[in-house]
Amino acid sequence: MSGLLDGRLALVTGAGRGIGYACAAALAEAGASVVAIARSADDLDVLAEAGGGRIETWIGDVTDDDLLARIGSLSALDILINNAGANRPQPFVDVDIDSLDAILDLNVRAA
Repeated sequence: MSGLLDGRLALVTGAGRGIGYACAAALAEAGASVVAIARSADDLDVLAEAGGGRIETWIGDVTDDDLLARIGSLSALDILINNAGANRPQPFVDVDIDSLDAILDLNVRAA
């Protein structure tokens, strides 16, 4: 599969684990240059090592204005995997407004 995405730039949010990690690794294996974003440096260090020099890691929260500005400065983004997200496993009527705002900030507004 290597070479299929040569010259392409991909951005993967929530890249530290699970689906985001797998997407970032697969994109790099296919030849894309990948910007991988997650909140944990430890998770990103493992991903960068597995990426064969094709993965640039950024530590941050996609609800942060400075990180969003940095993302906005990327030129010619070809692929977006908008994988960052969260949920509060509780009945909706028990979710307070601050928790709801945090969920909406990450899952909707940051997109």
